[in-house]
Amino acid sequence: MFPILRLKTGKERATNNRHPWIFSGAVGYVHEDAKNGDIVRVERADKTMVGFGFYNPTAMIQCRVFEFTEAGLDSEVNEAYWRNKIERAWEIRKQYVLEASEGSTTACRIIHAEGDLFPGIIADLYHNVLVIDVLIEGTKRLIPTLEKLFMEVLPIERVVSRVKEKKPKQQTTTSEENETGTSDLVQFEEHDLMYEADISGGQKTGFFLDQRDSRLLIRNYAANKKVLNTFSYSGGFSLNALVAGAISVDSVDLSVKALAEAERNLALNNEALAEVSDRHRIIKADCFKFLAEMEQDAYDLIVLDPPAFTKHKKTVPQASRGYKELNLKAIKKIAPGGILFTYSCSQHVDRDLFRKIVFSAAADAGRSARIVHQIGHAIDHPINIYHPENEYLKGLVLMID
Repeated sequence: MFPILRLKTGKERATNNRHPWIFSGAVGYVHEDAKNGDIVRVERADKTMVGFGFYNPTAMIQCRVFEFTEAGLDSEVNEAYWRNKIERAWEIRKQYVLEASEGSTTACRIIHAEGDLFPGIIADLYHNVLVIDVLIEGTKRLIPTLEKLFMEVLPIERVVSRVKEKKPKQQTTTSEENETGTSDLVQFEEHDLMYEADISGGQKTGFFLDQRDSRLLIRNYAANKKVLNTFSYSGGFSLNALVAGAISVDSVDLSVKALAEAERNLALNNEALAEVSDRHRIIKADCFKFLAEMEQDAYDLIVLDPPAFTKHKKTVPQASRGYKELNLKAIKKIAPGGILFTYSCSQHVDRDLFRKIVFSAAADAGRSARIVHQIGHAIDHPINIYHPENEYLKGLVLMID
């Protein structure tokens, strides 16, 4: 039997609505034996069953529910249970991403935390390597079991487990160990283009898989355009603009490492990108400053895909000002009839707020703007409808007159 966590009277509404987070203020009783990372049996105040979750006594989110059930069969939360979760997630990705993509694609997210009813874990596939990002103690304890199950269920050669704020722990089977200890580069395909992911030292699990749909979408607009890709990171938008026939593409980022990754990705696609050296520039610069100083009408298509401007609710006003400034500069300078791809990956800046920010920037710029696409995560980053916090990526594609 798992230790019991019981809700306070009157605090059942969120769990009745299947929200997976139980905050400390909603907890009325926890068995004295419960420790950080334990699986707990969650009950309402009247002792009826809610489900099972990962417990953390020191966190604001004291329990993350991974199974809502009234059965109360503790013995069923076992290795077979975790295997079933992995198999279900894998079948969805295999059917709707890897086998259904336009062109060859060999990378996708396999587990998207609460979006797959598996809080505390992200798992991304890069060709024949799976990278696990472990976010809480509960899933950290499961690493040996999960590594074993992923190796059995997925057609992969190895698993790399990255524990938050700690050095990655690597399990190698048929592949060689990383000798440098500083990077581990894995190649994969996305819509017939080749990329590298730094799965030990890169951002997220090594690549921004959530923007797959947007990278493909830019091909519809980039032909015969002068393109600016700000916060270009590893150059995904730039590559797709070039393959679509852009006249020129400028990739701008302040990070030397990011620009080096973009250079490597460009080199991987020499055959697909004819005469790329004549059409592409790598520019090391602060993107805000670059937008402010660039010539009027220099670009027909601009991509604004910055890192998150806030991680906390209290700094949302400051982040909102940053997003407005960024969009205002781009909307002012883009050529008439231009296309703006603009994004926020700040969880606490919701879709409505982001749209209002961009509206305000367009109004201050004194230019007409029409939304032609509202976009978000790719299909392998599903959003749990009961857990809106899972939706972090918001995007708009605008026509600017």
